This record gives sequence, C-alpha cells and structure tokens, in this order.
Amino acid sequence: CVRHWASFSQMDTRYAWDDNGRVTVHNADGSQEVYVHDDRARLVQRIDPDGAEHYKSYDEKGRLTVEQDPLGAVTAYQYDDAGRLVALFPGDDEPTSYEHDNGFVRVVMRGEAVWKYERNVQGDVIRKTDPDGQVTDYSYDKYGQLIGVWYPDGSCQRLVWNERGQLIEEQLANGGIKRYRYDDLGRQVAREDEFGALTQYQWDSVGRLTRVVLPGGATREYSYNPYGKITAERDELGNVTRYEYADGLHLISRRINADGSQVSYRYDNARLLLTEIENEVGETYGLQYYPNGLIQQETGFDGQRTAYAYDLNGNLQ
Repeated sequence: CVRHWASFSQMDTRYAWDDNGRVTVHNADGSQEVYVHDDRARLVQRIDPDGAEHYKSYDEKGRLTVEQDPLGAVTAYQYDDAGRLVALFPGDDEPTSYEHDNGFVRVVMRGEAVWKYERNVQGDVIRKTDPDGQVTDYSYDKYGQLIGVWYPDGSCQRLVWNERGQLIEEQLANGGIKRYRYDDLGRQVAREDEFGALTQYQWDSVGRLTRVVLPGGATREYSYNPYGKITAERDELGNVTRYEYADGLHLISRRINADGSQVSYRYDNARLLLTEIENEVGETYGLQYYPNGLIQQETGFDGQRTAYAYDLNGNLQ
C-alpha cells in the first residue's frame, strides 16, 4: 500500500517504503510516523509523530524479549523451553514471575505478592487465592459452564444455563434472582431483575434492537440507517431525538432534540477525533490535538482554555 484515502479530506495517508523494512507514514495533517521491521517482518522500532521512539527485540523463536519505551525504561520477558512466559521484568515496577502446570498458570508472583490458582482436569480455575489469603471457589457443569462462585465472605452466586449455553438464571450473593429469556436466534427478549421488574426487548430481522418495553409498560423505540447507525430514538415519554452523520463517515454530525434544538459535532483532524461541539444556544466547545492524538488544548463553552502537556510516554505532566 502506498496511499490510503477516502471521499472526506481528513483521510489521505501516504506510505513510503525502503528496502530495509522501514515505512514512513505521511498523514494528511503533515505529521509522520515511522515503522521499522526486521528481516522476518517483526516490528522492531516505532517513531511517533512527536518523536517518541519505541523499540522491541525478539529471540530466535520470534518471542518478544525486550521492550524499551520512549523514556528509556526497559521491560524484559523470559520464557521456558515450552515457550511459556515465566518472568516479566518491567523497567519501573517489581518483576512478575509465573509458574505453570500442564500448560496453565498455577502461581503468579509479583514482589512479595502471590496469587495461586487450582484447576480441574479441563484447566478451569476451581480455586483462586489472592495475596491476602482470600479464597474464591468456582464450580462448573459438564459442559464447562460456570455454575457457582463462592466468595471469601461466604456468599455464593449461582448460574443456570439452558441447552444452548445461554444464561437463563442468576442467583445473586444477596439472595436475589435475575432471569433471562431468548428468542430462537439467541437474542435476549426479556430480563427480570431481582425485584421482579420485567424488561422486554424486540429486534428487527437483521438483529438491531428496535423496541424496549420497560417495567410498567412504557416503551423506547429505535430507528437505524442502512449502516446500522441509530437515526432516531423515541423515549418513554414520546420524545423523539434524531441523529445525522457526516457525509462518508459513521460519526454523528448533528443531534436534533425533541424540541427542535440542535447540537452539532465536527471532526476536523487526520485521526477523525472530535474537534468541536456547538450546543443548542450556539456556544462552542473546542478540542485541539497533538499529532499523536493527545489533547493539546480544550476550550470550554464559556471560552475558558485549558492546555495539556505530556511526556514521551503520553503521561500527563
């Protein structure tokens, strides 16, 4: 690929390749990103639009062994002969080690904290012990579906499934019961909460939710465009809110409220991030971004401006 563009101006990206596995991405806003691959097509370096550099190294089996972030912190990974991760050494945190049994993680250790997992012959966790010694037990049916959870405080949650593997009843730890029903296509058509309140759902022929009947009989209704985006919703009071989408995009460009007032949205950057909201009274809320997509400046409806600065790892300073 040497160019990726669309009918809207925000998307026009060009790719420049060399013979050494390096590709430079030229975005529509003039920013650049660089990706470098080794002779086995593995990503070994990434340079962000702000100049932040990320590095990766691999062993002869293609497993990630070292990562270096833009601030120089190094994370190392170690594997056993079977290729399972047994240790992780983050640059700015305590190391984490893993013990396996029959291909499954049995013990996780981070510093002095230890998590233990007991499993059945299928590999499902049947007991979990956290670093504080708190124990949670799990049970399963013959199909491997979770049917019970026993918490450290002695409470229990039970789950009931039908022959299709759909959850039909949930017995909560506090004694309440939730129930669920489905149609022949597996779509949920009813939900009863622990207080007996029933909510019903109706779907169209392509699986889109069109109507919700709330406890008490009030309804909400939804309409869609051919792309599956909501174009109108009617609430339980009969108020209709409509939505319009930017040409060529699936992003909301205008919301028309039930009283006729409007809210508009703009996405004027190469990443199609929200750049402006105009509210019902004509006030605007603006967002400006750095080339890497982080917010640079925010201008509120009241005109108040807030600027943001980040380190090369994207952390707010």
